[in-house]
Amino acid sequence: MDINDVNYVYVKQELIDSIDYLINKIEHPVTVGDKILSNLNPLYCADITFSLKDVLKEMKNKQYSNVPVFQGEHFFGIFSSNTIFSKFTYDRSLDDTGKISEYKDYLPIENHFDEYFDYVSSSLPLRKCISKFKNIKKGKRLALLSVTEGGRPSDDIKGVITVEDCL
Repeated sequence: MDINDVNYVYVKQELIDSIDYLINKIEHPVTVGDKILSNLNPLYCADITFSLKDVLKEMKNKQYSNVPVFQGEHFFGIFSSNTIFSKFTYDRSLDDTGKISEYKDYLPIENHFDEYFDYVSSSLPLRKCISKFKNIKKGKRLALLSVTEGGRPSDDIKGVITVEDCL
């Protein structure tokens, strides 16, 4: 459109709104904390005294692959299918009538033979987690990120992020 030999372009409000939305997404990306806070389900954790059968049932019903395990107030480790496989490999016995404590040698995160776990800050942009899941460390894949305020193992766990959460 020309007015007094000056070129003007008319831009619809929808386009301006879309550009504002994209700028906001770039300047304020979704964080790990946003993701765990948007999850309406509380973090499922097990105590080391919980029944193995109950934990396995919850994992099956909710499709959990990893369950943080506590001993009282203290984080003890992660229960996963890897934990069961490890116990079977070394003990050659499986019994679902026992307690999680029977797996105590295989729960600490450093004892998982083909997977590892890491910690991230709740302020980390969610998109940065994807690159973490692509890393293989000493032949182990990253199974789960524990979310803490500062990304330190000594901080309280606020939630967990899996590779599926990043997609």
